Amino acid sequence: MGALTDNTIASTYKQLLKITSEGVGADASAKYVEDGLGTDTALSLSTTRIGIGTASPDNLLHIKTTGSTPSIELEQDAGTSYKALFKLAGNDLEIRGSSGAMEFYNGGNNDGDSATLAMTIDSSQNATFAGDVTVDGDRYMLTESGTNKGFFGKDDWATSGGSANDVNVGSYSGTVKLTAGAGTSSTSNIICNTDKTTTFGSTILVPEYIKHDGDTNTSLRFLNDNAVIYAGGNNALDIGTSEIRFNHDAQDIDFVVETTGNGYGFHIDAGNNVVNIQRPIRDNTANSPDEVLTLKAFYPSAGTDGNAGAGPLLSFYIPDDETNPALGGGVACVRESADDSNMSSSLTFYTSGDDTSITEKVRINSSGFLGVGVDPSTALHIKGSDPHLRIEDSSPAKHWNISVGHAADGRLEIDDTEQDNGVYMNQGATSWTSSSDERLKTNWTSFDNALGSINSLTKVGTFQYTKSIENQTPKNDVVHSGLSAQEVQKFLPSSVSEDSNGILGLQYQHLIPVLIKAVQELSAKVEALSKELQDTKDYVDHKQDYNSMAGRINSCEARIASLEKE
Repeated sequence: MGALTDNTIASTYKQLLKITSEGVGADASAKYVEDGLGTDTALSLSTTRIGIGTASPDNLLHIKTTGSTPSIELEQDAGTSYKALFKLAGNDLEIRGSSGAMEFYNGGNNDGDSATLAMTIDSSQNATFAGDVTVDGDRYMLTESGTNKGFFGKDDWATSGGSANDVNVGSYSGTVKLTAGAGTSSTSNIICNTDKTTTFGSTILVPEYIKHDGDTNTSLRFLNDNAVIYAGGNNALDIGTSEIRFNHDAQDIDFVVETTGNGYGFHIDAGNNVVNIQRPIRDNTANSPDEVLTLKAFYPSAGTDGNAGAGPLLSFYIPDDETNPALGGGVACVRESADDSNMSSSLTFYTSGDDTSITEKVRINSSGFLGVGVDPSTALHIKGSDPHLRIEDSSPAKHWNISVGHAADGRLEIDDTEQDNGVYMNQGATSWTSSSDERLKTNWTSFDNALGSINSLTKVGTFQYTKSIENQTPKNDVVHSGLSAQEVQKFLPSSVSEDSNGILGLQYQHLIPVLIKAVQELSAKVEALSKELQDTKDYVDHKQDYNSMAGRINSCEARIASLEKE
């Protein structure tokens, strides 16, 4: 633009601008520059105000346009190192334009090169501060859009209230709070406490996934009323409306509860399908069990005495032909009495004959009695249909059976492995009965010289047991009667057996047939002697008759001789 002097303008611009000295507007002494037609004011100058596009400036600098948004354009001079500069007096603030961004500088000199960058607003309307931002006052409005406001403040800001659309961040009674809506000290949405805990005033709404920005395989997911925790990309914990599942993706993820000084206190080994519970013994001198697993049962309400048989049950399920296991048995601890003052209990064991129910099979009561099929009334009590008790040796594989009611109602029977050498006792009997049916026997033989065998026994009488084979001192004062196994073994070895220590034993009942045979032999001898005695008697009787006749003959002969002499 050419020179502007004494209300004149270069002849080149006379048709474009018109200078007038008429005072109007706020300052009557103002000078004006109008367009060449005299219709609009281009520049207004006075001692207190400058107006561009207006003849009545309201401020020190007033820019007005009738078409587009008023603006100030600063263009870089070819000799400067910055594109544009707006500088306030005193070197306190500089505003520059650089690469589509607005930069705010503090300090510096007139050339702007030594100023310090304080804030940048880029072409995306993002503001970047070079240092800390300090806000003074109880409340400071950060953003505002219509009735929606965002506040940052300090001190007791929450009690100052606000509209329903306000968002407030500040301190209150030593805590940091975030409040949406009209804030009060009791309705804060998020409270950060001095102990580093956080309190939420209402529901936290999150997207489907919450993930760590550096670990995409670890996340928290909310889906279909379930909360799922993923670790390493696997479903480690699935919390649903009816169950909580660990290791839902069937991965080898163990569940561990650690205890002080023990590591794995409770451990579910997913890979081996094993549950481990462990705890250290209370001390190295302990001589009684320590509680490791506890099952507790209680009545739902306080009232009258309960019932016998109530208590906790531990159930066991076994595999079947289907995918689901079947009920197989259980162990329970139950009350023995319905009286609450009597807390005696029994340990009961259950088995199942189907896959839906279990029945009691064994019980150990508070007296230490063991019952099989019955609540025991003795140390060992067995009840059932023809119950059997088997005692078996593993080597050799031999056993004895003890049964009741097997062969006859109420009969107690004892038999061996082959069931051909047993004995039994009927109800009301006082002695044992052995099986002796002739139809079950063959290969009969007879004892030879049974009487002689019996007569060969020299140790027949009373005795006392010794302390040992080496020590022949009597074991006690008890006197027994019996025989020597060694002497009997000489003629009846089947009646003698030997234990693992080489001690001989004698089955006395085996001597009964020998004694009977000996009696038979003795009876035959007595019968023979009796016949011989009878024969002798007959002979003697005949001899006496002969002697009497001979005497008579002799007497007759003497009389005859006497007569002849006469």
